[in-house]
Amino acid sequence: MLFLVGGGDAISDFAFALMGRRKGGPAKVAIMSSALFGSLSGSASANVATTGMLTIPMMRKVGYSPERAGAVEAVASTGGLVLPPVMAATGFLMAEFLAVPYATVAIAAAVPALLFYFCVYLQVHLEAVKASMEGADATELPDLRDAGRRMIPVAVPFAILLWTLFGWNWNPAASAFAASFATILMSLVLPSMRRPARAYVRTFVEAGEATVFIAIMCAIAGIVVGCLGLTGLGSSLSQNLIAASGGSIWLLLIFSAIGCIILGMGVPVTATYIILVILIGPAFEQLGINKMGAHMFIFYFGTLSFLTPPVCLSVFVAASIARSAPMKTALEALKLAVVAYVIPFAFVLNPAFLLEGTLVEIGAAIIGGVASVFLISAGLVGYLARRVAVPLRLAVIVIGVASFFLTGLHPAFALLPLGIVLLLYGQQKLMGGSAAGAVLGN
Repeated sequence: MLFLVGGGDAISDFAFALMGRRKGGPAKVAIMSSALFGSLSGSASANVATTGMLTIPMMRKVGYSPERAGAVEAVASTGGLVLPPVMAATGFLMAEFLAVPYATVAIAAAVPALLFYFCVYLQVHLEAVKASMEGADATELPDLRDAGRRMIPVAVPFAILLWTLFGWNWNPAASAFAASFATILMSLVLPSMRRPARAYVRTFVEAGEATVFIAIMCAIAGIVVGCLGLTGLGSSLSQNLIAASGGSIWLLLIFSAIGCIILGMGVPVTATYIILVILIGPAFEQLGINKMGAHMFIFYFGTLSFLTPPVCLSVFVAASIARSAPMKTALEALKLAVVAYVIPFAFVLNPAFLLEGTLVEIGAAIIGGVASVFLISAGLVGYLARRVAVPLRLAVIVIGVASFFLTGLHPAFALLPLGIVLLLYGQQKLMGGSAAGAVLGN
C-alpha cells in the first residue's frame, strides 16, 4: 500500500536529496535507499532491480567502476533483509520459533545490522575521499525541503508500525494492519497520494497473491521439515556436525556457516531459515549456544547466500544493470560485506552484540564494534586521514577482525581498537606533509 501511494518514490527522492551532493553521493544514496527498500520488500533481487536502475548509472557517472557500482547496490540491497523493523518477514518466524515477542527479535538484530551498514557506508566514504570523487550534479537532484515534506506522510505509517510493535507490544499482524490502514487513510486525505479506487483493489489482490506464495512456500518447507523429522535426517546432520567439529564451537560455527550458504543458494530467505533451523539448530542447542544468537547466525548466513559466489542472485541482478563481470562484482561485494561474515561469529560468542548482558558489556561491544569497523574499512580501502601502506593495511584488518571477539573476553578490550584508530588517525594528521608520513603511505 505504501508503494501504491508513492512511498517508494518519496523514499528514493529523499535519499537522493540527502546524500546525493556528498562525496561519492550516488553510492551513499544506494546504501540509504536500498536499506529502506530492502527492509520492506523482503527480496534482495527485487530490491536491486528497483533501486539499482537509478543508483548504478549515477555511481558510474561520478567515477565508480561497473563492478564497484554493482557491488555497492547488491550489498546494500541484501543487507535490508536483516535490518529491523521488517527483516524480510523472517524475523516474525524467528519470534515464533523462539516464543518471544517480535520486538525482542528486532531489538536484538539492530546493532549487528547497523554495524554492517556502517561498514559499507564507511568504505564508500573513504574510497570517495581517497579518489577525490564529487557528488552528483545538484541540478539532477530533488530539493531537500520538498523531499523532506514528501517523506512526512511516508514516515507516519513507519512510526505507527514501530510504536504499536515496540511501544504497545501489539502482535505483528495487528501492527501491520494499523500501519496499512493509516496509509490508506492518508492517501484519501492528501490529494498528492490519492489513487483511483481500482488501484486500491488491485493492490489488495496483489497482496493476496503474495500471501498465497508465502503460504505455499512455508507449507512446502513444513513438508521438508516433517520428512527430516520422520527420517531422522535432521538430527543426523546435527550429530554429524558436532562429530566433525569435535565439540569445538568455532569449528561448528564455521561448518554451519558453510552449510547455511550452500543450502540457502537460490532459495527465498524465509524458506531457507525454516529449513536451516531444523537441520542445523539442534547442533547449536546441544553445545549450549545462546538461542537468539544461534537463530540470528543461521538467518545471517542464509541471507549471505545472495552475495556469496557462485550462486549470488543479487550480485547477478546488479551486474546485469551495471554491465559488469558477475564474478568480479561478487568479489567487490564480498569486500564491502566483510563485517556481515564476521559479526555472526561475534554475537554468538558475545551476546552483548544482541543487547543481552549488562550495560557495561553492551556499551563495550558497541564501542569496540564501531572502532573495529573503522579499522577494517581503513584497511580494505587503504585510507583513513591519508593513504595507508599495504603492510599496515593488513595489520589493521587483522586487528579489527580480532577486536570483535576480544570485547567478549573483557569490556576493557573495547579500548584497544578505539585507541588504535585514534593513534593511526592522529599520526596521519600530524605526519601528513612530512617524510615520516611515508610510513603510513603517501
